[in-house]
Amino acid sequence: MDPEVFWRQWATFMTGENHRTAFSKYRRFTESLRVSLLYTFKHFGIAGSPEDVRIMTDLWNEVQPFPDTLPALTRQKELTKILIFSNVETEYLEMMVNKLVGFRPDFVGDMDKSQSCKPNPRAYRWVLENVGLEATDVIYCAGPQWDVQGAMAFGMKGAWVHRPYRSSKED
Repeated sequence: MDPEVFWRQWATFMTGENHRTAFSKYRRFTESLRVSLLYTFKHFGIAGSPEDVRIMTDLWNEVQPFPDTLPALTRQKELTKILIFSNVETEYLEMMVNKLVGFRPDFVGDMDKSQSCKPNPRAYRWVLENVGLEATDVIYCAGPQWDVQGAMAFGMKGAWVHRPYRSSKED
């Protein structure tokens, strides 16, 4: 099977599971990954188990930031505070932030610490309460459109960082 087709379907199911977590009972990111992976297996008629998600989580620390991320964050920090909040567990966010060598954000938070998940307003409110800002003080930047839309619905200005997926066929 084409890995890109599989990945896109998994990402679609994952978005649904993320929103289910955001607006119902809290559960960890890896649980949403497991459930969405099982849906993807079923969708394509592939045998698998929830523990197959470890293929992804075991490789998490190998994922590198986009090449423009560190220079952009460094430039932005000269002008403003940089706040990072992610819908992943603390351990995975720490792995990502630690790859920003020489850069330290002003705030780092995640769904484990806040017990909330974006795009639920509780997640955005939790960050603002921890840093002493109002929604109108923030320009919120994210890749998923639904994430930016959630922040904007909460009263922040939004910037969508559109990163089209590039398959290995294009490289």
